[in-house]
Amino acid sequence: MRLDGYHGPHFINDITHPMTLIAFLLVILLGGWVTIRTWF
Repeated sequence: MRLDGYHGPHFINDITHPMTLIAFLLVILLGGWVTIRTWF
């Protein structure tokens, strides 16, 4: 995993990266689960 030149503008391109996409989905699922557990 290269971190050279990683300053923000490459964020959109990183969305297409499998690991980044998986991490993004995990964050959304975890956030949604916590929200549901908090409300209900």
